[in-house]
Amino acid sequence: MTAKKKFSIQVDVRWCLDQLLADGRITQRDVNLVTTTARRKEQIRWHPLLIIADFSLTDLAPPAGQNASSKLNVDVLTLWLAKKADLPVYRIDPLKVNVPAVTSVMSIEFAERHQILAVAVDAETITIGSDQPFYDDWLENLAHSLKPRTIKRVMLSPLQLVRYLAEFYQVTRAIA
Repeated sequence: MTAKKKFSIQVDVRWCLDQLLADGRITQRDVNLVTTTARRKEQIRWHPLLIIADFSLTDLAPPAGQNASSKLNVDVLTLWLAKKADLPVYRIDPLKVNVPAVTSVMSIEFAERHQILAVAVDAETITIGSDQPFYDDWLENLAHSLKPRTIKRVMLSPLQLVRYLAEFYQVTRAIA
């Protein structure tokens, strides 16, 4: 019996909007607003969650404990997407990260190509964060090269990923 191939996809704005609508978090009018509004030049390369958050849409079904009139900001959307993917959200505390250890896990080129970042390293596990929780084309190659350690996947905010991907590797270059 062969194992069923799992698809590796990168979420886009349309997918996120469809899922938010299906979850009752936004209206069809919100979907129409986001999809028909022209994007500014700098938004072309933005992560889908950043594009949606830029509209400050009202969250129609906020999780328990959140304000009934809360907005779909980047943090709320990151939590929502992580829950969809059944991944924990990881908040990077730069003062607690062993930067030389996490940047030695993979090259900056590999990290940038796959938009991933090692955020914690210990003897058995390497924690790797991404803002694309359903995309794992990188996983098999990296897992093979890191044996016997295992990879723990976590969800990062797109803002934190962009910021710390650049900062951690710059620090490593400055130290070397």
